[in-house]
Amino acid sequence: MAILHGQFAIMLVVEAPTHLTIESLEESFREIQDAFDLMVVIRPLPEQSNTRAAGDTVAVSVHGADRPGIVSHIARRVAELGGNIVDLTTHKIEEQGGSSYVLLLSIETSSGCTEEVLSRELDTVARQLGVSCVVHASGNELF
Repeated sequence: MAILHGQFAIMLVVEAPTHLTIESLEESFREIQDAFDLMVVIRPLPEQSNTRAAGDTVAVSVHGADRPGIVSHIARRVAELGGNIVDLTTHKIEEQGGSSYVLLLSIETSSGCTEEVLSRELDTVARQLGVSCVVHASGNELF
């Protein structure tokens, strides 16, 4: 669940019988959408193979002055290293001198994306962005 542009948003992933089409599923929600002024969007998920074995999960916190690109740069580097972001939350904190930004992530590591590699590589990205980044030891949850 989230608030996106002032609107409540939720994503559900469900498995439907194969004989149901997207059109029939959309039609079945029309009455509910109209009655409650909702927007329901139905999309198929692509088939995915689960060939990657999950590693340890590490927690990462990023904070600093708010600016565009913090999430995209950090997420891009995690993906390039082979890490998998399994949870992410952000907070913008308004202060008299401006606004601060906090990004919290849970990342599954892999052979090329260890805790040590994440710490080194994300610190480099964070310095380029003018923010700070801390990779917390395995087992320390931020959420």
